Parts: sequence; C-alpha cells; structure tokens
Amino acid sequence: MFSKEDIEQIKIMAESLEIKLIAETYNVPQDVIKDVLRGDITAENNTTKTSTDFETKIKVVEKARFVRNKTVMAISPGGGMGKTTVLTSLAMASAIHIPNGRPIGIVDLAEYPKVITALGLETDDSIINTAGSILFGDGNGKDYTSSKIQHPALDNLHVIPGVITTDNHLEITSEKMADIIIQFQNQCEITFVDLPASLIKTGELLLHGDIILITLTPDYGSLVGFIQLLPTLKRLGLTNRSFIVLNRIGYPGLLEAKHFRKALTAKINDYYSVSDNSQFEFLGFLPETQDLLKQINGEKENIILSNSKSDFTGEVKYILSKLCPDWQIKTEENSSGIAGILGRLFKQG
Repeated sequence: MFSKEDIEQIKIMAESLEIKLIAETYNVPQDVIKDVLRGDITAENNTTKTSTDFETKIKVVEKARFVRNKTVMAISPGGGMGKTTVLTSLAMASAIHIPNGRPIGIVDLAEYPKVITALGLETDDSIINTAGSILFGDGNGKDYTSSKIQHPALDNLHVIPGVITTDNHLEITSEKMADIIIQFQNQCEITFVDLPASLIKTGELLLHGDIILITLTPDYGSLVGFIQLLPTLKRLGLTNRSFIVLNRIGYPGLLEAKHFRKALTAKINDYYSVSDNSQFEFLGFLPETQDLLKQINGEKENIILSNSKSDFTGEVKYILSKLCPDWQIKTEENSSGIAGILGRLFKQG
C-alpha cells in the first residue's frame, strides 16, 4: 500500500502536520497513519504487527477513493498569471460537459476576489451580502452552501463569492476556509477553489485538494516563483498531485512554451533527487486569444459560453478531459489547439 518513499514522506509530514491532515492527504483512516508512525506498517511487507485488520482498512480506503468527489485547487506564485481565468473557465466547462448535469462548485478564497467577474457576473449588493454572510457569519454548524449563488446561464454551477477587501480577508481563518471547502466537496461533483496567494493560509488548505493546478506564465519571474513553491509542495507530499498549466502562450515578449518547459524541467530535476521519483505533469498550454483579451477587458462575454470553437475554449476542454477522463469528452486535435501543441512539443523532445 505504501512505498518506502511514502513511509518517509509521512514521517516528514508528521513533524509539522496533524495526523488527520496526513490521513486526508493519503485518503486513509487516521489509524493507518498512526500504525505507520509506530512502525507497525512497513514498506517492505505492508503488513501490520497489531491486531488491527489491515485488509479491512484497505477496503475502506478504496471505497473512499471511489465515492469521493474531486476538488481542484489553483495556485500561482504571483498575480497576473491567469489563475482565476483558468479556474473559472474549467468550472464553466465542467458545468457544460458533466454527465447528467450534476452540480459543480467554485469557491473564491483569494485575497483579491475575481471569480465573480471572471464568470461574467455583476458584483451587486446581493453578492456582497452573500460573501459577508458566508465568510463572516457564525461558523458553528453553519451551512455555508445554503447561501451560494447560482450562475444564471449554468444552473448547475454554484458559486461562493470572495470578500471585497483585503482587510476583510485577513479576518477569515483557515479553519473556516476548510469548512467551506469540505461542505462543497460533499455536495458537488467537482469543487474548484481559488486559493489565497499567502502560503500561511494556503499550505494546509492544499491538503483538501485532489488536484493542484499551478498556473504559470512563460517568463523568468514565474520560474523563480515556482521554485519558491517547491519546498511547500514537497513538505506536504503534494508533488504527485500537482499539475502545471502554462498560460498566455504566444503573448509578445514571453518565452516560447518549449523553451520555458525545458528550463522548468531542469529546475525541478535540480531540486528533487532521482530517488524522489517526483514528476510534475504539464497539463495544458493556454493561448492568448483576442476573444480572451476582450473578455478580460470587459468588452465581451465569457469566452467559454460565447465561442465554443475558439483556441482557448479548446485548450480548456482538453485539460478538462484529462482531469475527468471518465466523462469521455471529445476534443479536436487541430494544429492550433492543445493536442497539436503537445504533439509538436513531444515530437521535438
């Protein structure tokens, strides 16, 4: 069940994290983590020396993995890298393509909330009041999801808006953020979470995510910022569930995707030893398009809704097909889309 590397990682995590959080990270009961730390479960035989029925635990773990809904969290090492645009685009595409119209949730926990705007909604008094009620109300047993906002064009997309000012954001505890995420996890097929940039609050919240999307732009500042994220991802054991999305491909003044990818891969290999066997998968390469620029500038409605044939929409759809392969989403492998870009990159090595 656990490799030697897993055992070592659990011991490292236990130095700074609660057993409950480690158990959630590995999707196992807390007793399993306790057995690992006591030495009752070893990498060599994956058996237990206690009377605990380890086989039963494994069955419980597998069942939990099967029924648990996905949670996708987005982070980036700085502003302006398209984190919110990528996340909201994926949320809208999910609401469109999910089988049987099951519910999709998106939660804005960022210091500078942009989810509402990125979804093409107006920030009016009702949204401000909703955010205040959810994020600043009494947290004892509160049903945060009862105050969620429904997207007018996608009735299965539910939104928890962000706070209006940075000062207000400082008042929100990590515990309350975690409560909101957990409630959405229980109600939505996929929950998308726009996380704060501050690792002080973001760190342990990441453990509630099944998929960590790291949005980068192909420039030097993004490269440096990503390197600064690596220690946190490694300490929390999140490397193998983290995926890189390169945004604004083709934007004037930025590196070509293949050159940035090589530089990034070299830095990752420098940081991780070969024995770590750690790999970051490049999940997508999102192009800068005129329609997208008009959307960002408020000159055009959301591109996911208005232009299903655009290169950007095709890229988002491709990424979604990788995140949710069981949905069997059909993607067009044209030369300007993600499949074409990836194909050329892999052919070039």
